[in-house]
Amino acid sequence: MSLKDLNEDIYRRDYSDDRVQKTNYDPGAKGSRAGIDFADDNWGIAEHEVKKDAFSKMGEFFATKWKWIIVAMASLVFFVVIGNLAYFRGMLFDDSRITLEIVGPSEVASAETIQYTIRYENKNILSASDVELAVVFPNTFTPEKKEGQAIEGNRAIFKVENIAGQSQGEVRFSGKFYGSKGTVVGLKSTISYMPAGMSSRFEKEAKYEVTLASSPIVIEVVAPKEAASGNEVEYVISYRNESDLSFSNIRVKAEYPDGFRFNRAEPKASENDSLWRIGNLLPHASGEIRVQGLLIGSRDQAKTIRVALGVLQGDETFISYDQNERTTRIVTPPLTITQTVNGKTDVSVNPGDTLKYELKYKNEGSVGLRDVIVTLEINAALLDMTKLFLTGGHYDTAKSVITWRASDIPSLARLEPNSGGEISFSVPVRKDIAVNTEAGKHLSIRTVAKIDSLDIPFASPTNKIISSNLLDVRIGSIVDFQISGFYFDSVIGNTGPIPPKVGAETTYTLRFRVTNFLNDIAKTKVSMLIPTGVRYTGKRYPENETVSYNDRTGQLTWDIGSILGGRASVREVALQFSLNPGQNEVGKSPAIITSATLEAEDLFTRQGIRIDRGAKTTALPEDTSIPGGSYVVVP
Repeated sequence: MSLKDLNEDIYRRDYSDDRVQKTNYDPGAKGSRAGIDFADDNWGIAEHEVKKDAFSKMGEFFATKWKWIIVAMASLVFFVVIGNLAYFRGMLFDDSRITLEIVGPSEVASAETIQYTIRYENKNILSASDVELAVVFPNTFTPEKKEGQAIEGNRAIFKVENIAGQSQGEVRFSGKFYGSKGTVVGLKSTISYMPAGMSSRFEKEAKYEVTLASSPIVIEVVAPKEAASGNEVEYVISYRNESDLSFSNIRVKAEYPDGFRFNRAEPKASENDSLWRIGNLLPHASGEIRVQGLLIGSRDQAKTIRVALGVLQGDETFISYDQNERTTRIVTPPLTITQTVNGKTDVSVNPGDTLKYELKYKNEGSVGLRDVIVTLEINAALLDMTKLFLTGGHYDTAKSVITWRASDIPSLARLEPNSGGEISFSVPVRKDIAVNTEAGKHLSIRTVAKIDSLDIPFASPTNKIISSNLLDVRIGSIVDFQISGFYFDSVIGNTGPIPPKVGAETTYTLRFRVTNFLNDIAKTKVSMLIPTGVRYTGKRYPENETVSYNDRTGQLTWDIGSILGGRASVREVALQFSLNPGQNEVGKSPAIITSATLEAEDLFTRQGIRIDRGAKTTALPEDTSIPGGSYVVVP
């Protein structure tokens, strides 16, 4: 018997490797008594419970929790190190120890050259690197160009590079503020940097307010304190240079109130009836602009005109030296009067047209008014007064005034409250204005209607509010459009049989002539249609005229553009066309073009101009060199 079998028989224990049984004494088994120590006794194995002291438990704790202890200690060391690093970093560099300030005058004169100093200081131990210093200025400031600074929009940039620890520096920045007295503007300086040895970037800024205490050149405007709606008002704009300096590129700009209808200005405006190019303004020089127009509004409405004096920069930005404004209050007089021409208040007419005027008047007050008189001042120079049709009233030729009294209209003897009436008359525009080149351009027929009564009180010792109404009738430009044709042409030589023959090409030259009188016109073009069997050869004179041709549609366009007015202005082009007659055209005079239309815009009246012309055939009476009857197609 083997030793293994003997042990099994004695102790009835199963020592087989493949039959191990777990007991309560096995570690990890349910109800385990793994904390029991075994000792030999006389009968075999005795069991004793082992008691653990504090050191054993502590050792067991460290034995099982050692990883967490190491993590905790490492974290503690990490935070201690980081804290010390932050502390030492703060000792070496703190962004609060970078300072920036702007030094200079806080009150300046407009257009005066001013210098400001931008001071910066680094009180840290470490230096500041990659430093960029900038000054941000308003649109009303013009900086002086200096070496070491770059201008980008509204920023002047200075490259400082580095600021050593415990050091300071400064840059100087100069230029001119523009604006009216009392204007408050501002400068802002920024500094951007990186502490040495660090990747973070910091920025600081400083602001500085500046007040414009005075302006070397001033502008003023005078306007009536009160005006009746529809009356003509006059604004007087004055400007002067109060300094010993000269100023160039000066502009005066006006912003009219709502309801203002511009009529004229002296001197004439350079742009849009509201901007004047003054140019150079010498020391102690001055000037004046007078503007007239209608002011329309409701009762007690405030109408404010604003004017400014300044310069126009290269980017078309207007920089103001000085500004001013005045307000006119709309008042309602007891008597009102209005006028229309051909039923309209905004009218454009042509020479020879008949103007039908209608005046309407009314007593808007609460009491009757005696001895009412109606007058109309009229620009007779542009009218054919010999054909004036007037019912009642009297026209004074010397004064160019029509007057109506109670003897002409009985109700004017006493005009009761809320009562009124109408007056009408007609007169034609002169036909010969277009050929009267001395008349100039931008002509209008002005009439001023007034109504008055002795019972209307004076608003002040020197001012009596009389209702009036002004109306301007603009005279449109006269445009003449003619077409003439030639076979024997001195500019473009033509070929082919005369009379035209079936199957053979014959070329013709058509001359298009546009003549403009009075006003400037723009967007001028001539469009024509070319029938099948005719083609545009591409020859033209002058060659610099703009001509386009679409051979699919048969449309040819001569783009003229603008033609000045005043005296007669002429534009002309000669175009060559080739005709290849068909059998169906034998015995006929075929069309070279079927139609032509001129279109343009009158820049004074803002009205469109259109002139239509019919077909131009091979029958060319202008060319006297063509034998009689040689315009009809032959077989």
